[in-house]
Amino acid sequence: MTHLSSIQISEWILGERDPETERHLNACGKCHEEISGLQNGLMEFKQSVRAWSEHPAEMRVSASRMPLRVSWRWAGVSAGVTSIMMGIIMLVLYQDVQQAQRESKSAEDLLLLNQVHAHLTRTVPQPMEQLMNLMNDETGGPQ
Repeated sequence: MTHLSSIQISEWILGERDPETERHLNACGKCHEEISGLQNGLMEFKQSVRAWSEHPAEMRVSASRMPLRVSWRWAGVSAGVTSIMMGIIMLVLYQDVQQAQRESKSAEDLLLLNQVHAHLTRTVPQPMEQLMNLMNDETGGPQ
C-alpha cells in the first residue's frame, strides 16, 4: 500500500480534502496516526499560544529560574511548530512545482501555436512545394 505523500498530508491538514485521501486514511492506520499526531501537535501549539496571550506576564521566567527538565507539553509544542514549518515548506515547494508545470505547458502551447502559424502562412500547400521548386528551376524564376 502506498502511503500519503507529505504534500497530501499538508493539504489534508490545511483542509483540502478529497474522497480518495479520505478512503486511504480510513484504511491505513499509519497515515491516520501521522495526521492525528500532526493535528494534536497543532492543537497543543494553539492552546499554548492562547494561554500565553491570556497570561503573558506569568509565562515570562528568567533564565536563572528555568527548570532543568522540559515538560512534555513544550515538547509537543516544539513538534507542532516543526510540523507547521515542514507543512509551510512543503506547500511552497508544491507551489513552485505547480508554477514550473504551468510554465512548461505554456512553452509547449507557444511552440504549437508557432507551428500552426508557420503552416497557415505558407504561400503554397506543402504537397505542392516540390512542384513549385521544379517550375522555378526550369523557368529560371526566383528560387
